[in-house]
Amino acid sequence: MGGAVVDRQDWMTRAADDAIERAARRPGDGTVVCASGISPSGPIHLGNLREILVPHLVAEEIRSRGVPCEHILSWDDYDRLRKVPAGVPADFAEHVGRPLSAVPDPWGEFPNWAERFKAPFRAALGRLGIEVREISQTEMYRAGAYADGIARAVAAAGTIDAILGRYRTLAPAPGDTDSTGGAGGGVGAAGGGKAGGGGKAGRGGRAGRGAADADPAAGADVDVAADEGAAEDEESASAVGYFPFRPYCDVCGRDTTAVAAFDGASGQGDYTCHSCANHGRFDIRGPATGKLVWKVDWPMRWAFENVSFEAGGVDHSSPGSSFTVGGSIVREVFDGEAPVYLPYSFVGVRGRAKLSGSAGGAPTPADALQILEPAIVRWIYARRRPNQAITVDFGPEVLRVYDEWDALNRRAAEGGVEPAEAAVLDRSRATAARGPVDAPRTVFPFRLLSSICDITADDPTQILRILRQARATGPAGSADTAPFDLADLRPRLDCARAWTREHVPAEARTIVRTEPDRATLASLGADEAKALEILVDGLDQDWSLDGLTALTYAVPKLLRGLPADAPPTAELKQAQRAFFVLVYQLLVGRDTGPRLPTLLLAVGPERIRTLLTGRAG
Repeated sequence: MGGAVVDRQDWMTRAADDAIERAARRPGDGTVVCASGISPSGPIHLGNLREILVPHLVAEEIRSRGVPCEHILSWDDYDRLRKVPAGVPADFAEHVGRPLSAVPDPWGEFPNWAERFKAPFRAALGRLGIEVREISQTEMYRAGAYADGIARAVAAAGTIDAILGRYRTLAPAPGDTDSTGGAGGGVGAAGGGKAGGGGKAGRGGRAGRGAADADPAAGADVDVAADEGAAEDEESASAVGYFPFRPYCDVCGRDTTAVAAFDGASGQGDYTCHSCANHGRFDIRGPATGKLVWKVDWPMRWAFENVSFEAGGVDHSSPGSSFTVGGSIVREVFDGEAPVYLPYSFVGVRGRAKLSGSAGGAPTPADALQILEPAIVRWIYARRRPNQAITVDFGPEVLRVYDEWDALNRRAAEGGVEPAEAAVLDRSRATAARGPVDAPRTVFPFRLLSSICDITADDPTQILRILRQARATGPAGSADTAPFDLADLRPRLDCARAWTREHVPAEARTIVRTEPDRATLASLGADEAKALEILVDGLDQDWSLDGLTALTYAVPKLLRGLPADAPPTAELKQAQRAFFVLVYQLLVGRDTGPRLPTLLLAVGPERIRTLLTGRAG
């Protein structure tokens, strides 16, 4: 499909080209390894999702060419807990400094703190059609898988220190600085608690650190970079000079240790714990009871996993950043090569005040999937180049997003999209490994569904009745008349119900009158009464969203003896506004409401006739 790749050229195809070329010049079976990494120190938010989706989309392109490809997700659950998260009892502070996998879940619902955040994220990945091979760094370190890499790093401590020294004179990327604090490792910033580390949070922040976040609790727009974690202490305090391995204390379990002595021949050393005053020993030759510091750990894993492609926060491609330093370390210490790297920008979120139940937390993929179909979530990320910022809006903008998505699908069905746009659409709707993601079998506009959910107080029986009526009474030949049930409308119907329930303010909810406003009807002028008559008489002509749209805008024109398709003038626009206000007042008792055609379709013709004429429909 060489020609097709050229026709559909975009950032994903170019990254796939580079990753395949990188893998081809390495030893092995030619499998292209795309990597992601997340520290499960707190709720894994929408910024972190970009850490997964960028490599996933590249892997999808590689697989579509018949090239073997594996997408790995490293869970950095051997990172330290950096701070007491919001909403957790204060005595949780005793666990600060311990591996996330060794910290208990305060509510006893999961095996440990890390698993509390892995589980919902894993479920969201399943709904998004994303298939990864999960790697627990706790398991890898404790199994001794990295013993050779640790030994290499320790033996090359002087080389690593010199490499770090070359970059210390450069201005570091914001949020990518190395802590030079005491022996306890870096002091946690926002990573563990505010939005939950995520990204590569505990890993020194390779994923999108550097942008100051607005306070989510303040209700402002929130930039959720792929990580808000604090930088790890690369200047690991010890009595033996620079030492790239940090032991966990075998008494208190914390990483508040300083290496006191090390014997290269035996691979054993001594440490002092500054939390509990324990003097212990460690051995780097087998199962590890500690871990490499971040800027050494990352390149070590590039070599170990033979990674050909990875993405990271846009700030990490700058001089002195984790990726730049890692490129030198993997080459000079581990005889490897840095992967093809794509920096990505932040994900901004609006309209999220009610979205997440986590105190102070940024919205997660699970939150987004309550409002947006899986394909739309994929599309929001896929249609932007990685270095472009993304804004996800859970307010009224959701209506526009669904409209745009439906219009794109219609144009694609008619062959009216460019090849690159079609490629993004294809990647959004299905994956190579799992096929199509969950989508409604029967599609109604989201605006209509949300309005009906609003007007019917989310009554499923009424929702189905109105939708069946809308479908059955559409113009002949213009609508799909296949029978459908509520299950055929999911997940879009569930999204509309959740959005209406959680994101439509109480003052904006629509309550349709139960009885006609007879006082207003009795006071109508001749033109107003005639306009309502034209509307009521036209309801049966085309009971569809398009038909009602045409009718409502045509009424003021027909009232003036003009054709329905007469071009709008300032006078006509003013007349249309006045007419709409009149109809809204008679139907819902206020001057505004859902789009009038949508409202009419949701209310139904009989009830409309009753409320607009005062007579039974």
